[in-house]
Amino acid sequence: MTNAGGSTPRDVRPHSKPGGRRLIARVRENRPHLRGLLPKLVVWLDGQQPTELLLSSGLMVAGLAILSRAVGSELVLAIFYLIPISVAAYFVGRRQGRWIAILSGISWTVIGETIQASTPSVGTLILTAMTRVILFGVVAELLSSLRGAFDHEHELARTDALTGIPNSRAFHERAVHDLLLAKRYKRPLTLLHLDLDGFKAINDQFGHPTGDQVLRKVAVALGQSLRRTDLVARLGGDEFAALLPETGSSTAAGVVAKLQAALSAALAGTPHQVTASIGCVSCTATPEHIGQLLALADQLTYVSKTTGRDRATYQTLTSWESNRPN
Repeated sequence: MTNAGGSTPRDVRPHSKPGGRRLIARVRENRPHLRGLLPKLVVWLDGQQPTELLLSSGLMVAGLAILSRAVGSELVLAIFYLIPISVAAYFVGRRQGRWIAILSGISWTVIGETIQASTPSVGTLILTAMTRVILFGVVAELLSSLRGAFDHEHELARTDALTGIPNSRAFHERAVHDLLLAKRYKRPLTLLHLDLDGFKAINDQFGHPTGDQVLRKVAVALGQSLRRTDLVARLGGDEFAALLPETGSSTAAGVVAKLQAALSAALAGTPHQVTASIGCVSCTATPEHIGQLLALADQLTYVSKTTGRDRATYQTLTSWESNRPN
């Protein structure tokens, strides 16, 4: 007898052994851990050196060939050739995936020929090897394309579509790394926060396309006036930020002056005067998270706006016990 949904009622299900019920319960309890194992493995593999992964893939192919010879059947372990192919294609590169696919196809064919009692013709052997290489090659191509699409989507999700520079999400992710380095090696760090003055009037009077052009000019000026190692991002609207590793208060003022000159030159041709108010925080005591630096830099930017605009307000911190702007 079944209920309306077509499933067997609870009280008339076939009786299972107590041991079986305990096993099912244990699997269900561990299911969240099993779901989390694969992502952890992917993250771990992604953090390994490509040369090490490629070497490991080649060794796995050799190990499978030796094991197949010992077992006496090349078909039993054939499916496991997909493991080194997947590792090479997804985590190392398309070309490396192809080479491991070729190596796997040839290895599988050679081991099979040595195990078989009858000796196939050379033509049959070559055809078999080519078929297996093509099969493995298709898998390698699919995985490489999948990784390429994933990396492309990952980059798009962290790039500001209007200006082409990192967005807020990318800024926060990269800032975590920079803060950890500064904290570990006790190095200074400077954060610049920029808010454009007069930008709203540009949008209101001349339209959003003109405002978009202004934002692009600001992004270009930031990229050209700062170092390649500095992290520049658009936080949203007309707010920008720049994280400067290895930069203390003694050099921050010079960096800001260079940036102001670049912004002034870039925005000279705008139909309405646009300037930038800047908040600059230099610290030798690294905060726990970037949000603390951003909040303080935002306060300093507000000071710049309320005291005349088109200027920078500075603060140097050696401790986070007091974090109010001067």
